Amino acid sequence: MKKVLFLLAAVMLTVFFYGCGTSAADQTDSYRDVPAAEQTASSQNAAAAGVSSDASSSADSGISDISSEGSKEVTQDTSPENMAEVKDPVSDPVPGELDLLLDPSLTVGGLKAMDYSKLKTQASFLINHFLKNDIPKNPYKVSAFHHDGDLLGYEDPEYEYQLGIDVSVFQGEIDWKKVKEQGISFAIIRAGYRGYGESGSLNEDELFRKNIAGAKEAGLLVGAYFFSQAVSREEAEEEAEYVLSMLDGIELDLPLVFDEEIIKNDDARTDAVLLSQYTENALAFFEKIKAAGYEPMLYTNLISECLVYDLEQLEGIPVWFAGYDSFPLTPYEFEYWQYTESGKLEGIEAPVDLNIRIRKVTS
Repeated sequence: MKKVLFLLAAVMLTVFFYGCGTSAADQTDSYRDVPAAEQTASSQNAAAAGVSSDASSSADSGISDISSEGSKEVTQDTSPENMAEVKDPVSDPVPGELDLLLDPSLTVGGLKAMDYSKLKTQASFLINHFLKNDIPKNPYKVSAFHHDGDLLGYEDPEYEYQLGIDVSVFQGEIDWKKVKEQGISFAIIRAGYRGYGESGSLNEDELFRKNIAGAKEAGLLVGAYFFSQAVSREEAEEEAEYVLSMLDGIELDLPLVFDEEIIKNDDARTDAVLLSQYTENALAFFEKIKAAGYEPMLYTNLISECLVYDLEQLEGIPVWFAGYDSFPLTPYEFEYWQYTESGKLEGIEAPVDLNIRIRKVTS
């Protein structure tokens, strides 16, 4: 099973590097987290994608996601037998670019500037090199996942699951009672964000307080996330303090999530930052919120798990994995899976991210 997961991850990373572009399918958190004053070309990108660039339009963070369109050919049939037949299509790595990826001085901007069409030949080597053998592995059975329209289930007597959503101002006014009636048990709500422009302003999501109150009143379990663009440990601590001041004692049922992503299609304040700084930022954020009594969680995807975060330093922190395929293509353990960014629910007019939470059954 471990070999199968390895091969699948290699295939998916190949697909990502080959198909990485500016389409909406390549975006994890499209245009959701940056105020107009912080934008440059991002507003043009949003317009091209048919997304409104209003006063709190957000960043294109597609570099950290895998194209769900490009992955269909390898994930169409997810039976264990067919998974075992997946072959490693990757040739030898390109030495110069491999050296760059292995260079500890690689910056965010350096990664953004690389030729992804060439990197597709390095996928197998990258997974093999960056795979952390000591990190707990993905324990879930592909055959146990089942789809019912936009809703996902996981049938395994050893586990229990809940369905949830994550939302921000871009979902608009939400009828939380209708949402709950459709089987949604939890919501992870954007508390705020830092802009990716030079000033890096801190901002509260316009509907954060209303969403928290509405979800709680409807009986949903509630967590929160902060979209970071910190360039230093000090800024990550500032973000944590900002979120804690917003919560001001509000009780969360679920974790408080650190979500720092790479701004792909625009210049960003994080471009000069070392990739390793993202791990330092996460650790600083978590130290602050744990001291205040909140449970931490890290938002990831396959690319950030391979190339950005040092998962050994972050071991023990629950993971919220994002990947828009019919099963979670990560070799590592996670508790939450954001499995689509285009879900449709009554009570929410805009497309919404849908999530599944899977936990071991306790006696």
